Amino acid sequence: MKKTIHNDILGLAFKDYYQGKTDAKISIHSPDFDEDSIDVSHYFRSYELMPEIEKHALRYCQGKLLDIGAGAGSHALYLQELGFDVTGMDISAGACEIMKERGLKKVLNENIFSYRNEKFDMLFMMMNGIGIVENLEGLKKYLEMLPSILNPGGRMVFDSTNLIYLFTEDDGSVWIDLNKKYYGEVSFRMEYKSHISPEFNWLYVDFDVITSFCNDLGYKIKMLNEGVNFHYLAEISL
Repeated sequence: MKKTIHNDILGLAFKDYYQGKTDAKISIHSPDFDEDSIDVSHYFRSYELMPEIEKHALRYCQGKLLDIGAGAGSHALYLQELGFDVTGMDISAGACEIMKERGLKKVLNENIFSYRNEKFDMLFMMMNGIGIVENLEGLKKYLEMLPSILNPGGRMVFDSTNLIYLFTEDDGSVWIDLNKKYYGEVSFRMEYKSHISPEFNWLYVDFDVITSFCNDLGYKIKMLNEGVNFHYLAEISL
């Protein structure tokens, strides 16, 4: 069956799940990885079902918060329940509708790269959420704009994954073609029912690289937690 291009695959899937299609799955296509899929229920998980690294991140939250790439709002809703002043932001209009229906009081259907309306004490980006910057150039641009969306002394908590493990041989040696793009710059397409997204770029950045960027800008960065397959949680402070 020919697939129809759709710009809001997450929104479509979220609405179906919220209306009772609890077995909904999104297929993930990439020239950089094997075919994969994700249960839509993962975006609606409760605190109890969150990975330990996400629970760890939530314990660092404080002040006025912006959850960037908030999806269906699971993290933001949990923080709201704890009494935090939290806003969920997503470029998916459908996701924003679901966040509102689930009870999140503050929701922004915005792109963080163009948002300048207010400042926050903390930015929160989970599920490899910093990947929205697309590539190393986008990461540099994003880090440079942090003072325009963070209050003085503000912080950002995020997770990412160093994909170096995909290039590591059984003997521990690593083979990377340095003539190609940075190995953490990948591309994806999402498919749901008869719809498929346009191709989009995503960044998985290793801690040493983002540390170098932060040092150049005079920011502080520290590792907060390390998970499996070089998945890590970190904090940047201005």
